[in-house]
Amino acid sequence: MCPGRSRRRLRGGDGDEPLPTPPDCVDQPSPPLFSSTDGGWSGDFASHQNSHRKTAWQNFPPLVAGEEMSPFVRAAVMAETTSLVCHWGSAGAGFINIDTTLALIRLPRGTGLGLRADNQRSNAGISVGTATMFDRDGYVGNCTVTAIANSRRQVDLGALNNDDM
Repeated sequence: MCPGRSRRRLRGGDGDEPLPTPPDCVDQPSPPLFSSTDGGWSGDFASHQNSHRKTAWQNFPPLVAGEEMSPFVRAAVMAETTSLVCHWGSAGAGFINIDTTLALIRLPRGTGLGLRADNQRSNAGISVGTATMFDRDGYVGNCTVTAIANSRRQVDLGALNNDDM
């Protein structure tokens, strides 16, 4: 795990809300870390199953053994986390991702990537969520997810731990 906070604040862009501070750790493949309060980063799913805004940080292992992931592939894989950070609440995740859009202003630098939930709205079982993608150097792009309600089969993420991953 990589608990803790660095003192460096990242800027999202002109006039934007500051980006979350990435966890203090070596950028090597590891299970995801989450932040949902001012308590910092952890991989403990149960401690983040709450009503607070979610942020995820991930250092992905290679998709193909022995092959390094390109920056674009890392961004595309991280974009799939948009539904999780946007739809994870106090009862778990209650929507199924049906479409994700990734818009980049630059390729990510380094191996670590973060994704912060920015907005989520739903009506009549349809949801749209948006998230900001960032790395240790700042803003990378935005992700949008469209999802459908899955309230009968809500996923209780609090029952998971990183050993299950």
